[in-house]
Amino acid sequence: MTLKEVLKKMEIERSLITEDWFEYARLYPYHSVKELVLPIKKKWFDMILYKEKKEEYREIKPYYISRLRNSGFLDSNSEPRKDFFRVVTLRNGYHKDSPSLDVICSLDIKEGKPEWGAEPGKLYYTFSIHCTLEEMEKAEYELLLIRIEEEEEYDEIDRLLDEYISSSAEE
Repeated sequence: MTLKEVLKKMEIERSLITEDWFEYARLYPYHSVKELVLPIKKKWFDMILYKEKKEEYREIKPYYISRLRNSGFLDSNSEPRKDFFRVVTLRNGYHKDSPSLDVICSLDIKEGKPEWGAEPGKLYYTFSIHCTLEEMEKAEYELLLIRIEEEEEYDEIDRLLDEYISSSAEE
C-alpha cells in the first residue's frame, strides 16, 4: 500500500499528494532554513483546524519575500518552488504560548478566495494546506505498520517454501 492510499484510507484527501510529497516537507534540510511561523486570527485558525479553510494568504511584499526565501519556499529568483512541501506553524496570535497548529503546505501565487479573507482580484502568496503534521505522522506510522506486516507475510511465505523444499528433498 502506498502513502497516498494510506492517506486516502485515513480520509486525508488534499490536492498534490504524491508518493513522496512528505519527503519534501520532512527531508528538506531544516538546519539550512528558518522555521516559518505565521500568526493568524482566531476565525481563520479555527476554520483551518476544523478543515473548513484550505488556504492561508500573505501579501506579496518584501517582508514576506525575505521570510519565504529564508524558509525555502522561494527560489533565488523569488519564485515559489514547485512540488515543495514544508511544515508551517500557524499561530493564533503573536505570543509563543498562543495555540498553534503545524501544517504541511505548498506555496503558489494566485488570487485568494474572499470567503477565506482575501480581497477579490488580488494576488497573494497562497499557502495550500494539505494536512496537519500530526496527520502526516499518523499516515507515515500506518504505512510503516503496513510495510512491516507485508514483510512478515513475506517471511511466512519464505518459511513455508523452505519447509516445502525441505520436505520435497527428503522424499
